[in-house]
Amino acid sequence: MTVEGQAFVSGNVQAQVASTASFGNCQRMIMRMVLWLLVLMAIPARADRVGYSGVVDLSAEAGTLRAEHHHDWGGASQNARWKMISATRDPFTADNDYSYLRLCDTTTGTVLFRRPVPALTYIWISPDLKYVVGLSC
Repeated sequence: MTVEGQAFVSGNVQAQVASTASFGNCQRMIMRMVLWLLVLMAIPARADRVGYSGVVDLSAEAGTLRAEHHHDWGGASQNARWKMISATRDPFTADNDYSYLRLCDTTTGTVLFRRPVPALTYIWISPDLKYVVGLSC
């Protein structure tokens, strides 16, 4: 093989190395884009936006008790929720009027208590009227 032939072979090897390197760069760029898309889709706030969007009213009755739950994750309560998140970060203050549990005596209509609670999806009163259970699923 002549010196000119060696230069030709050497040039082919360099071209193959360059094309392999550009393919690797392309793969890395695609993987980065996929990773960023997964990160954006996994933002925890998106779950709340879907799971607790809107207004929910639940109730349960047993004997002389009625438990009522209300939570408003809609636009009407957005300012109050933002104030809580950015200031006290305590959703269980008296200022919370967007998510609460109220227990009433059905015979007298008396409100036995009204307390701020997290957003619930199910409430239940025990048959002996000793327990009120609220679940968020």
